[in-house]
Amino acid sequence: MKKFFFVLLLFAALMPSMAQPYKYDVRLGLGGSILGTAGHILIDKQYVDYSITPEIDGHFRVFASHNIAIGIATGFQRFSVTGNIDTLQGTVSAMKANLGLSATLFYLQKKGFNLYTGARAGVTLWHLRAQANFDYYVKNYFGPFAPIVSKYVPSDGSFNVTTMLLQITLLGMSVYPVKNVGMYGEIALGSPYWFNLGLSYRFNSSNVKKVVGY
Repeated sequence: MKKFFFVLLLFAALMPSMAQPYKYDVRLGLGGSILGTAGHILIDKQYVDYSITPEIDGHFRVFASHNIAIGIATGFQRFSVTGNIDTLQGTVSAMKANLGLSATLFYLQKKGFNLYTGARAGVTLWHLRAQANFDYYVKNYFGPFAPIVSKYVPSDGSFNVTTMLLQITLLGMSVYPVKNVGMYGEIALGSPYWFNLGLSYRFNSSNVKKVVGY
């Protein structure tokens, strides 16, 4: 892997200089995370109901040179699993939101087509929640005292966890059938996704230049 990226960097350094007509691009895509894909494959649909959304990804990039871009990216994904064990019904859900900085290296650029690789690093905030209905057991075992006991039996709990985010884009491709609007696809290693497909809009703007300073 290290040799692969060394070759790409060397190739980029030796590329003849070419004008990059656009300074910025904004991308919006849908992807599949490793956890989400594993859930779709492994969860037994006969016994549980589940909902796993695609990883929604937004990305803003600034071209620092003709073949290097830096940016900021964010994403969101939700997981929910509901099942029954005898008379006990429970739900486990999780939402993750991530924010990170990115660097992109373009090693092939044509008028309406390019190939690239890159990396992203940042943080992911997880919000986890577990819910369970113990009413049947409380009524069965505590009878007339059930209303009092149920006040002390937790049925809903949640907590937050923050983790590091690291991703390597092994291969990315953008195609622009029209001047400013295009489509892209990526295959990546790490979090927040292992593949991503979406739309890209590239542009120049003096107002954005005032904000980002470039």
